[in-house]
Amino acid sequence: ACFLGHRDIVRGLVKRGAPLKLPPALAEASPLVMAIKGGQKKTTRLLISLGAKVPAGLDTGLTPEEYEEALAKARERAARRAAR
Repeated sequence: ACFLGHRDIVRGLVKRGAPLKLPPALAEASPLVMAIKGGQKKTTRLLISLGAKVPAGLDTGLTPEEYEEALAKARERAARRAAR
């Protein structure tokens, strides 16, 4: 779903508990890496906004503005969860 850019499916999977981070041995198959490898900028932004952490040195293909916007959405989501 991430590689092909199926954002609705990605949202549904994450909502149902699919992990955004995989163990180090599987890091190359993480949702974020698969979206980047597939050239899916919108899915990459979605995953970051849902809380996926970008490993140091990983080129997301996003502009600095796109990356910051996704991080801001992630912070907003985290703040809403904390307020519940």
